Amino acid sequence: MFDQYTSLDSPWHKDTPITYHFNVTDTLQPVDLFLKLRTNKTYQFSNLFLIVSLHHPKGKVQKDTLEYKMSNPDGSMLGQGYMMIKEHRLWYKGHDTPFNFTEIGEYSLEIIHANRVLGNTEGQAFLEGVEDIGFSIETVQ
Repeated sequence: MFDQYTSLDSPWHKDTPITYHFNVTDTLQPVDLFLKLRTNKTYQFSNLFLIVSLHHPKGKVQKDTLEYKMSNPDGSMLGQGYMMIKEHRLWYKGHDTPFNFTEIGEYSLEIIHANRVLGNTEGQAFLEGVEDIGFSIETVQ
């Protein structure tokens, strides 16, 4: 239904949102929403914190703070792929609870990172090791 990636040419700054615009024409069909990341060996965190805002056509905004596990306890990265690049397919909405869009029209999704170093209250200004960020909408099978 919808699947796009944004490549990052430099470390991801915490004040630089990644935004996707998409049109919804069906409010009856349940869908799964995924966030997708490709990380390289310089990604240094065992988890990932994202703030995701879903903007509806009539102005409603759903804002979620999400945490994803990115590595095993031994430090090996989760995700698909070998060696340098790992692809992470992260549930956003759907999965156990079917998700339906509530309005027909133009939506937007905004993603920012909120990682920080343990013991530091300030967010990490730059997130190293993220190559690409993606968003997909998939029909529930």
